Amino acid sequence: MNKLSSKIIITLTKTYMQILIAIMFGILAYSKITYSATLLQNIEFREITIILTSIASILALITSITFAFVMSNMNTSNTRVENLSIEYKNFLFKMDNYLESLPSNISAVEEARIISYNLKSLKNDDIPLDDWDERLDSFLKALDKTEEFKDDSNLGNKILEYLGHIEYLISEIGILRIRQMTTGLFIKTLFKGFILLSLMIMSILFLLVYHQDIKSSIMVVFPILFGVLTSLLILEIGWWIKREEDEMMSFIEDEEAPNKNEETNSLP
Repeated sequence: MNKLSSKIIITLTKTYMQILIAIMFGILAYSKITYSATLLQNIEFREITIILTSIASILALITSITFAFVMSNMNTSNTRVENLSIEYKNFLFKMDNYLESLPSNISAVEEARIISYNLKSLKNDDIPLDDWDERLDSFLKALDKTEEFKDDSNLGNKILEYLGHIEYLISEIGILRIRQMTTGLFIKTLFKGFILLSLMIMSILFLLVYHQDIKSSIMVVFPILFGVLTSLLILEIGWWIKREEDEMMSFIEDEEAPNKNEETNSLP
């Protein structure tokens, strides 16, 4: 999807723009029917209520599905983040225990301890990380001091395995954080759907009571307004789903975090 299409869709998801478009269609419909005697005579209250009820049913179905999706997303993300956070902290302590068993005069070991200490102080708002490479910079430079690895030439790779799994855990938590932020946007859209549905129900009840006192040309405006607003809301929901997918895929591609689950069992 190109930038122009994205900008158009983003504009159409704005509440004020959706209201303006619905009003514009309502005015056009009112003008068309007012100046057409044939259309005016064919309009019946029963047809208006059927159309409104159909639109309300579609909107109720969409909002219920969206609500289920949002709640499932929130519960799954929260549970997964909690489990990964526990695993993340436990693995840091496991890494510390391993580093404590190594000689302290090795620069790479000291740098790894510093990294572990700094990672323990991370807050929820710090994830996803965008400075992982900078955090490893000093450690990677220390690996160049090969003379310090006389007793174990593979020591640097063993520490890297620990850091690699930590990077994987942080990346996974970061992806879920993005999903949680996107879910917050879904809640706003969902709230808008509930408001629209309540207004539609009140309009149906209003027409049931006062339809004999309202001109047919005005009654036609109701299904036009709510039909346009419902269509734009469906577009908005679809856009947020697409945007969530794009953001998560973009984050995964940028991080390129390998799955280290199977490798942790072989760590010392």
